[in-house]
Amino acid sequence: MNTTLKIFIVDDEVDFLAVIERTLTVKGFEVRVFSDAFDLFDALEKSTPDIILTDIMMPVMSGHSLGHHLKTKHPNINVAIISGLEPETHKDRMDFWGENTPYFQKPLDMDALLKYLKSL
Repeated sequence: MNTTLKIFIVDDEVDFLAVIERTLTVKGFEVRVFSDAFDLFDALEKSTPDIILTDIMMPVMSGHSLGHHLKTKHPNINVAIISGLEPETHKDRMDFWGENTPYFQKPLDMDALLKYLKSL
């Protein structure tokens, strides 16, 4: 049985969201995008994704704060980070995420992301 992976993506860069939504949808994934964490929280009340892809540097709520919320309220949802900054930039907070949390740096290597998503 082939089920469609449901992906929620949170990023404040609207152009990036449009491109990644279109790309992943064409590849057969079910995708919803959110420009801030609070819109995501509303959606999580109604639907549970297989994975959430989140940026770290966002103005309304950072990805780190979002991560704390998700680990408390939705601990069974997979989370991966997509950021324009190198992981070392967040080193002081990356321990929270855990060493197995996938980190994809922008500009995004779509092949690497697709490989990861298909492994879920």
